[in-house]
Amino acid sequence: MEDAPDIVKELNEEFGSKSFLHHEKYSSLEPIENKPLQPKGTQLKKAFVFIIIVISILGILFFVSTFIKNNSNFTFLCAVTDDAQITQNAPNSNSGSGERMTVRNAYGATYGWARDILIKFDISSIPPSTHISSAKLKLYYYSYYDNNPSGNNLSIYRITSDWNEDTVTWETQPTCASQPTDISIVPSLTNTWMEWDVTSDVQDFINGEKTNYGWKITDETYWGHANIPITYFRTKEYGHCIPYLEVKK
Repeated sequence: MEDAPDIVKELNEEFGSKSFLHHEKYSSLEPIENKPLQPKGTQLKKAFVFIIIVISILGILFFVSTFIKNNSNFTFLCAVTDDAQITQNAPNSNSGSGERMTVRNAYGATYGWARDILIKFDISSIPPSTHISSAKLKLYYYSYYDNNPSGNNLSIYRITSDWNEDTVTWETQPTCASQPTDISIVPSLTNTWMEWDVTSDVQDFINGEKTNYGWKITDETYWGHANIPITYFRTKEYGHCIPYLEVKK
């Protein structure tokens, strides 16, 4: 330890009479502080808040996934674009602007009394790649005339050529498929909805396999004598209880 005085002497020569720890070179250094540890209560609060945030995020994710799942079975309500009645014993008459349309079997005491409905819907809101689970065409049955049509079979046929409600007549009516898409039975009570299952037709329209010209509805229940039952439905011109096509994914 004989060299110790020499070291002190060298330090004094470099920093002067003041201790080298007080020299301006080191005056900006701050002493290290020992920060106290946070109380356990504060740490528990932070942990609790973190857990609440995590639970909230998980809840939101669950809600979003449930919403998406529940809305995967989306329903399209397709608007009617054309609806008209064509009348066999008035073959050149157009009935595309009235507030009602009717169906009647052709066979009364003589043949030639048929009344049919032509109807078409806009399905452009349904994406081309959509696979549907059902498609129901719905008409509001509100009255009848001459005799009660309850129990009559009303058949629906896919139309295979174009037509327009403003010009169509019995003489100019479009062609139809040879077999009905579905049959619906007239209920015992009026002021109710009737429906036809047209799922296969609508899927073909969506896929582009067939062209959407709509459908014809006809009463094929043979009557065979006077006062053939006439079944009344509302048209889009009536303003409410109008026809619609309900399509579900």
